[in-house]
Amino acid sequence: MNAAVRRGYGQLLAQVLNDVGSYRSMKRMSLALLGTEGFLFIMHNTARFSPYKLLMLCVLWGMCQMWCGAFVRSAIKQNRPELSGLVPQLRQRLIRLTAALYAANTLVFAVIAHFAFGHGGYGLLAATLVTTVAILTQRFNMLAWGMALLIPFGVQFAFNTLKGLIDVLNEPLVTAAGMLLLLPLIGWGLFQLLPRGGDRHWAWYHHFSKCQAALHGNAPPSSAVQLPTRWQQLLRTFYGVALRRDSRAGTQPERMLMHVLGPAAHGGSNLIFLLAATVLALLPSAYAMIDGDDKIVLPWTGMILLGVAGMYVTSVADSITRHGAEQRLYLMTPGAPAGARINRLLGRTLLRRFLGVWLASVACVTCLDSFMLGHLALRGINFAIAMAFLWSAVSLLDNYAVKRPHAGGLNRSLLLMLIVLGFLVAMVLNRIQSTFPWYQAGCLLGIGAVIRVALAWRKLMALPPVLPAGRLAV
Repeated sequence: MNAAVRRGYGQLLAQVLNDVGSYRSMKRMSLALLGTEGFLFIMHNTARFSPYKLLMLCVLWGMCQMWCGAFVRSAIKQNRPELSGLVPQLRQRLIRLTAALYAANTLVFAVIAHFAFGHGGYGLLAATLVTTVAILTQRFNMLAWGMALLIPFGVQFAFNTLKGLIDVLNEPLVTAAGMLLLLPLIGWGLFQLLPRGGDRHWAWYHHFSKCQAALHGNAPPSSAVQLPTRWQQLLRTFYGVALRRDSRAGTQPERMLMHVLGPAAHGGSNLIFLLAATVLALLPSAYAMIDGDDKIVLPWTGMILLGVAGMYVTSVADSITRHGAEQRLYLMTPGAPAGARINRLLGRTLLRRFLGVWLASVACVTCLDSFMLGHLALRGINFAIAMAFLWSAVSLLDNYAVKRPHAGGLNRSLLLMLIVLGFLVAMVLNRIQSTFPWYQAGCLLGIGAVIRVALAWRKLMALPPVLPAGRLAV
């Protein structure tokens, strides 16, 4: 490989750093992961948290996997349909570079797993499996939903069955068989991620660009708005019922105002997710109860369900700024509320919807805890986390008039990362200090959240009308 070729590969790799917005988000998430790694290292030194090895390995490797995913997204942008067939060796170099990065990442995990647990083969197989799923989910978005729904079953399998299989199976044979199956899938997935021009490439690249724009909060132009997919229509079932009901004459302005904030403000999709996740968590746990195993999946699933309230806040903050045009049209209609009432109606609508999602998540977690403990109960750690999420309601009472569409929402990836890290810290505290006063801490968090929301409400009432969103944005 001569100097020109090396320089070409370096330029392709450096595009990840040249994307300022993505690079900034990656740095923030990396710092959060490094902070978690340091916390786990402290727990390792105190020897008070037994699974520190596995968690330290997963956090560190997860950060490497995250950077590999960032390069894949950069490679997809570089492999534009008009360039993939015209620029010599562009597609081939991107495929080779992506494969090399994932291969190095997988080997690092296998080496660390060998020295930490003595099972380098299983570490190699597990890393290759995760890499395969990561590559395929970036090409086929529906696969990500399937993987999310399988998480409760996978956790149950990992805690109750996997250890016995590791002791019985032949590690070299299982590793070789798994690699023979997964490596062709990885190669096929890379060719699907980086196609060679054509109509199918144009169609998929348009879909990818639209998803990336939505992820970063960039509102598409009105001519590019398309009908929701079947999956989105299923998640918006409750919203569709409410829309048909509120389309009748005589509907209160408060209910009409909700619809110009976007479908996310209704919260129906969050309720459907809560119900589906609760049922899927109870199924493997009921099976484990029949077999006499521990219902280990329920605490983790319960903590994930509590994070739905936080995700509702980010979705609404993004949706309101992206539907400023609809708000302008609605406020010009005869049935629109007076300007002095807009802030009160908006705050009351958003808080009521948020509390509905929050109460539904608490109810689902209570069902899981009651099933796990055998009687009606809500564990102290879940109670404290639920009270902590009440603080996120403050973000709903914001001055949307000064927000631009591309900056309307919070960084969802960073928020999700912080939620997971917060859950991890709570689990560690629950493990090392079983007598921690969770209920008292939760009460203090709840009282503080009520006071903070009340102050945000007073500030919102003192502002001029905050809708339409973005009308005062600079």
